[in-house]
Amino acid sequence: FLESLILNKEVRLESDIEDKDQYNRLLRYAYVRMNNREIFVNKELVKYGIAEVFRYGNNTKRCDEIEN
Repeated sequence: FLESLILNKEVRLESDIEDKDQYNRLLRYAYVRMNNREIFVNKELVKYGIAEVFRYGNNTKRCDEIEN
């Protein structure tokens, strides 16, 4: 699903308060440009049951948006 959503497309990454989690993984919100509009990748993954929202410390600026 993710590959079909972002492969060969312009992707924009947005950071939150912290750069990485406890496992040294980058914490990012991802957006892809499709048909002259921007799709919020994180929200799409949750919407289709592929991912779940996990509030990590203070890195929650987009969590409410993803859950709705």
